[in-house]
Amino acid sequence: MTKALIIGWLIELLGVAVWLYGYLSTGNPSIVDWPAIAPWWIADWLPNIQSEIGMTLMFAGMIPIYWPRYKVQNRAGQADVLAETITSVSNDPPIARRHGSVRPGPGSE
Repeated sequence: MTKALIIGWLIELLGVAVWLYGYLSTGNPSIVDWPAIAPWWIADWLPNIQSEIGMTLMFAGMIPIYWPRYKVQNRAGQADVLAETITSVSNDPPIARRHGSVRPGPGSE
């Protein structure tokens, strides 16, 4: 496992612990008035500030877990993460990508 993956899981587990503590304890009032802006089933999951912080940590922990971990060399020889998505597009002309194929049909020669 990579370092980013381990850090992501640690943040995720810390978020679960903080959220569970906030969900099961009385705690402090929420930052956001969830019953006023969200359905009841969302408001029940975030009763206080501790549960909100825990949920935020859980979502933040997903970033390093699911962030792409590959690097591609660009023309200058520097690592470029986005180069894979740019170069993964087909080398066909744009019209071929838009319409599938530009091969002539039967009898059009």
